[in-house]
Amino acid sequence: MLMTGDPQDDPGWRDVFVSRHLPDGGWGPPESLAAHLGGNGDHFDRFPSISPDGRLLTWVRTFGSSFGPDVPTEYWWVSTDGLGLPT
Repeated sequence: MLMTGDPQDDPGWRDVFVSRHLPDGGWGPPESLAAHLGGNGDHFDRFPSISPDGRLLTWVRTFGSSFGPDVPTEYWWVSTDGLGLPT
């Protein structure tokens, strides 16, 4: 399961996290993907999604400390290879 949340080492911003499905049917603790997605910084990473073919992780990165039509926003993607995401 992909989600966004506050990183413990940089509260107030947003990072992408993954929680893995466990054999007992539950979910593991959220693991930050920040190291794979350009690290933490003065941005919000939101709306993570896996492409239909499972090969890309996409998300929206908003810069600055506010939201609105004038805040710079970019659409990012990386290969899912090496991320250990479920297929």
